[in-house]
Amino acid sequence: PGLIGYLYFSGSKVFLFFSIFIVVFLCQIFERLSYKVSKKNIIFTSFMGYILASRLAHSGYLVSNNITYVIALLLNLFVVYLMVMILHKLNKN
Repeated sequence: PGLIGYLYFSGSKVFLFFSIFIVVFLCQIFERLSYKVSKKNIIFTSFMGYILASRLAHSGYLVSNNITYVIALLLNLFVVYLMVMILHKLNKN
């Protein structure tokens, strides 16, 4: 199980290559977004990347739960963004 095993179920190496490329590209965008939203907090960025990589490594089992993890990660990113903005405004005053 895993992402490669799940995507290779079709038997097409071309589909596997492009799917892995798209997944890596989307993960890279998410990691850069978490880096910018958290005001260059490397620990938060690595934690979010770890959670995402762990879910991708185990995505062959209960694939339907992937959307729940993605929604939870986006919600956490939004909460951190709100916290950074509130602390930034409080710090100005």
